[in-house]
Amino acid sequence: TDLGVDKIETLGTMLAGVSYPHSIKAFVTNYGTNTIPAGTNVTLNVSGSNTFTNTQLTNSLAAGTTQTIVFAAIPTAVVGNNTITVPNDDNIANSSATTSQLVTSNGFGYPNSDAINVGGIGFNTGSGLLVVSHRFPMGTNISGVKVFLKTGGNTIFGVLTNSVGEIIAQTTDYNVQLADSNNYVTLSFASPFAMAADS
Repeated sequence: TDLGVDKIETLGTMLAGVSYPHSIKAFVTNYGTNTIPAGTNVTLNVSGSNTFTNTQLTNSLAAGTTQTIVFAAIPTAVVGNNTITVPNDDNIANSSATTSQLVTSNGFGYPNSDAINVGGIGFNTGSGLLVVSHRFPMGTNISGVKVFLKTGGNTIFGVLTNSVGEIIAQTTDYNVQLADSNNYVTLSFASPFAMAADS
């Protein structure tokens, strides 16, 4: 059998207290020629500042079939660094995946310290919004948006939207400088915006 871990899906930076409980997902694929039997263990291990272990079972997976494994929610966490590992079978070439996660008191987002900032996405001379979705089990205040910029020369702004995509807060325009290239820039709202739990 050859059950491979394709990737782990979680936030790279979590907000202590507000982002929890939080479920981590693993995407696994049967890369072998034999069917993976239903009930095959897939185990999540979180180590570092926070420790957590959870095992979930696969469905029966025919060759080439992929399944998303949703682990039980991590109930809470303290500030620090986590290492998240999902081990599988005897084929060590693809049997596990590891990612790092920072639990902090002042930020959240998908990128982590493992991420290599290559390429870019944008609208060139056009305009539009690049939006990501976050849900918090507890209410929190959002003070701004932190973005990684590849090149200078454009004007950008940050927004906060509600669950149906309506803009509910917006930063002032920011003229991206050449010195901003390949760096993070924080775009702040005029005042922190209160977000209700599960919004």
